[in-house]
Amino acid sequence: MMLPDLETNTGEKVDASVLAGKVVALYFSAHWCPPCRGFTPKLAAAFEMANEDSERFQVVFVSSDESAEAQANYMAEMHGNWLRVPFASPTRDFLKQKYGCFVAKEQPLWPSVARRNGIPSLVVIGPAGEELEFDGVGVVAKAGVPEAWFSKFMDATAAGRVAIEAAWVEFSKDGQFKKAQLGAMMRKEQEEWGQIWSDNDYPNWLKEQFASMAGSEDRNAVATKAQFFEWYPTFATHLDGVKAAALAEQAARDAEREAKAAKPCWEGKLWSCAMPRLDEAINTAWEAGKVPLIVDASYNEGERESGFSPLETFYSYSTACFVEMKKLSVQVAVKKEKTIEQAKDEVAKQLLAAIKTGNPFVMLCSTGVPPLEKYFDAEKLPKEVLAAAAVREAQARDNVHDTLFGPMVKRFEEDNKGKAAPWGTILRVHEGFRTVVVTKFLPDGEDSYEGFLKDTFPLDQMQAIKVVIAD
Repeated sequence: MMLPDLETNTGEKVDASVLAGKVVALYFSAHWCPPCRGFTPKLAAAFEMANEDSERFQVVFVSSDESAEAQANYMAEMHGNWLRVPFASPTRDFLKQKYGCFVAKEQPLWPSVARRNGIPSLVVIGPAGEELEFDGVGVVAKAGVPEAWFSKFMDATAAGRVAIEAAWVEFSKDGQFKKAQLGAMMRKEQEEWGQIWSDNDYPNWLKEQFASMAGSEDRNAVATKAQFFEWYPTFATHLDGVKAAALAEQAARDAEREAKAAKPCWEGKLWSCAMPRLDEAINTAWEAGKVPLIVDASYNEGERESGFSPLETFYSYSTACFVEMKKLSVQVAVKKEKTIEQAKDEVAKQLLAAIKTGNPFVMLCSTGVPPLEKYFDAEKLPKEVLAAAAVREAQARDNVHDTLFGPMVKRFEEDNKGKAAPWGTILRVHEGFRTVVVTKFLPDGEDSYEGFLKDTFPLDQMQAIKVVIAD
């Protein structure tokens, strides 16, 4: 593989042609890594021994150091007389992604790339970038640079010529290669990778490269097969550079998105977050003195009314103490399966478990508006449970009987004398307790949560949080 950006261990720029005919090993390493510092001297010794009679082996350092200065110091201190990819070059990230060799802390930069190994890693590559040996560290540490690598390289070189031959056969016409054929090659790459050359660059690059290949700027010039074979590595190098830049740009966009997600800004009347950040949003709202009102948008379009959403399913399988308020209302008012007192007892049971264990007390309202006035009861569901300030005051007291939950705890203890509750004796309100209300009314518009819930819930004391599956 022709590497578009190379320099010596002293920072002098060199052309990729210096790699021609040599076995090349990409060395993924960093000075801060103890195993790397242990292996680097062994690699330096093996490098010298392999090149004792002729310069046939080259190492290219792909750094995971923290800075260009650290990279340079590491090379000056411990490395052999080999090459490196410049620290600021996009080729460095391109190679890490291509071969899957990078440190764990770099994984968030490329979430879709499979990490095959950390550092140190030594990957021996053929002339087209194909892997000849992935565990170069293990091989060199045990026996130095083996002759087998040079045999594999010769085989790969022959295979590389076969690949160039295939390109010649595909694009040449009647044994000739004209500017139109180069245009066809470029269009094929554009179709596969997107816009490699801009509309302005395309004609200029086509003209310059064909002139370089054929040795003439004549529009009717014809390149020979020998000229095509000599020129083709330049084309491959250019494509590698473009692909490296494209991957680096994507990595930068991914990193920006990750950084934005890592530092959310909870502002405004309606927050928005992905399910993985929901706990953080709930705690942030609670710290601001607001009860979280979750506006569930985790369902697929057209599925709002049908079944449990992913968020509701999550709560049903979590440790949360939840009640399906819409379902209870239907069982009481429509199906007549339960009395209002039986429904209130179910709510009280979940609320008591929540204040004891510190798990959230979740009221799943779906697309219904529960008749809360019928459920509010000092001994079963005190209305202050929807006021964060009142709950936080209760959490600050040492005795649950001195809080807003005192009457319901006392009632429960009286009704269950001699019986052990599943959660044990309640002495105080757990500091982790939170009230969370979940609705599937829409964030805005005709079916918005505000329009339906404003007369039932104290929205001025609540923080609306729109929740989606992922960013």
